[in-house]
Amino acid sequence: MRTIASVIIAVLLVLLLRRDMPINSGVVIGSAHQVWQRCEAGLSYNGITCKGMALTVSWQQALSYCAALEDGTRTWHLPSREALMSYYHETGRSGLHFVNLYWMSTTDSQRPELAWYLIPGLDWVYTNFKELDGLVLCVSDTL
Repeated sequence: MRTIASVIIAVLLVLLLRRDMPINSGVVIGSAHQVWQRCEAGLSYNGITCKGMALTVSWQQALSYCAALEDGTRTWHLPSREALMSYYHETGRSGLHFVNLYWMSTTDSQRPELAWYLIPGLDWVYTNFKELDGLVLCVSDTL
């Protein structure tokens, strides 16, 4: 079990380094004090890298996947547009899965049948139909 002091030190290091800080084999702490999955849905972490085949799912399936995640202490959700953009820019993960889209929780305010997504390698943020497939990376606001 982590002590309060060790958590405070980890958070301070993250703020100083502005990078991911591993807290176990499955999650990382981003500099915005959020806990992120280390690997996209469908992949597993082997201590060095994420391995396997990433799942591509519809927006609704992505929401359900994140909501169903359990680690005993956190509530998980699909990240907002702002959170995912910040995470990718601050952690240097831009460029991974160059042409794949990552779903965000944010629905288009003008067209509710569309949701926002990110293509990190191109630094594109657009909307697309929620039925299309995309990658899933979940986040928790609970450290």
